[in-house]
Amino acid sequence: MLLANPMSGPAYIVALRNALERDKRATEYNQPPKQRGGPQLSVRLDDFLFNHLDAIAEKSGWNRSEVINALIHRGLFDLYEYSHPDTVEEIVLSVVDKVAPPQPPAIFEPHEVEYCDLNGDLVKNERYPYPIGRETSPAACLDLAKYLLNASWRMVNGKPEPMSPVHPWPELVRITDIKGNEICRWSVNDLKAN
Repeated sequence: MLLANPMSGPAYIVALRNALERDKRATEYNQPPKQRGGPQLSVRLDDFLFNHLDAIAEKSGWNRSEVINALIHRGLFDLYEYSHPDTVEEIVLSVVDKVAPPQPPAIFEPHEVEYCDLNGDLVKNERYPYPIGRETSPAACLDLAKYLLNASWRMVNGKPEPMSPVHPWPELVRITDIKGNEICRWSVNDLKAN
């Protein structure tokens, strides 16, 4: 199940890393998670964690809330990846019940994988339909994007079949829903590194 976020948990951490290493990754995505308001939370941190949070915020140019959001998204991603699916489903359903009004489920379902330049424009119209029936977890989307970077493909008897390498090499890979809204994005360099 894909949660209603423009990016997945690991992508926020990649963006934070890019913000911390702007001198080494000047062209890579480095924007913090979007702040949409919501409840305010007061939390006590020990000096060790607080000093890390302050140092990361200062170096990245993000505020403490943006850094905490990125860290929590990554933590949730890891927790859900390592937890039993029934546990995850129970938690997610309890969270979804508190969100109002619910969005139609199809709006956040992956529809296309797009290869883009740094401006977000499609590279030579390299856009692929997201395979029907394929798992839609963030990890599955990432695996598909990495796979498609190595080969363009076509649907044969309802299954993807590789054809040829993707050219020119894009800067960004993003996955969009049926309305063209971005679900998540990754730097191609990050995908190649992982």
